[in-house]
Order: sequence, then structure tokens, then C-alpha cells
Amino acid sequence: SFLAVILIIGFSISGSTMNITYLIDLPSMIILLIVIIPALIQTGLWKDFNNSFRLTVGKKLSGSFKEIKRAIAAVQLVRKSAMYAAIFSVCISFVIIMTQLSRPEVFGVNLAVAVLSILYAALINIIFLPMEKQLEIQLIEFAEEVTEIVELEEKGIEEKADKEQ
Repeated sequence: SFLAVILIIGFSISGSTMNITYLIDLPSMIILLIVIIPALIQTGLWKDFNNSFRLTVGKKLSGSFKEIKRAIAAVQLVRKSAMYAAIFSVCISFVIIMTQLSRPEVFGVNLAVAVLSILYAALINIIFLPMEKQLEIQLIEFAEEVTEIVELEEKGIEEKADKEQ
């Protein structure tokens, strides 16, 4: 999904005179990180967010039910925090833009920069949505394995009881 985003941006820019550096705004990125990282730390999901990479990108080591659930919660928190941080950033940017309406020459540039945080949040969501779904699939597979084990154990108990009678 990350590769798809890069390709889309590349194709969009290749047909125009736009420079890729127009899509980079360090303050917008920092605002997103200032919201996302403390949210992960405050909720105790920072380690689980790191584990989500191990569970999805790494060596396919299966985690416990609790690890997978917490990794899903961490990824969901990142996705939601990014969107809310972007909305907050855009609102602040719009207020600043409205105070500078007397300078119409900077309106377009300021508006473009204001929207970049939403672009970054969308990029974060595009990257982490597949990760969240992979974790959910792992959770379903984990539950199916546990169900199979329980069914086998119940079947074994029933067979043992039948032999005793």
C-alpha cells in the first residue's frame, strides 16, 4: 500500500511542473507525531505498536491472543490520532490563513500547506489499514485454532467416557 501511494504521487507529479518538495512540510509532520506518540505512551500501547510490526511485517511469529488484540488497539489508535491531529492542524491553519486575507498573494501557498497534514494522515491510514486487517486475520486464525483444540479435547473426553462405560 505504501508503494501504491508513492507510485500515485509519482504519476501525479510526473505530468505537471510540480516539485516533490512541495509535498514536504516538516511542521505538519511534527504536529502529527506530537499527538500520536504521546497518545501511544499515555495509553500504554507504545510497545504494542512496535509489536504490531513484528506480528505483521516481521518473521510471522504468531503472538498470543492478548498481544494481537493490543497490537490492533495500538494501530487503531495511531490511525484515529493521525486523523484527529490533522483536523486540528487544519483548523489552526485556517484560522491563521483567515487572519492574512489582506495578503492574497500568500493565500494559495498557505492553503496548500494547511491541507498537507490531512494528506499525511491519509497516508498513515493507507499504510496502517492493511496492517490492522492482517492483525485481525491473525486474531481470527488464533480463535479458530483454539476452537479446534477445544473440539479435539472434547471429542477425546467423550471417547474416553464411552470406553469406560
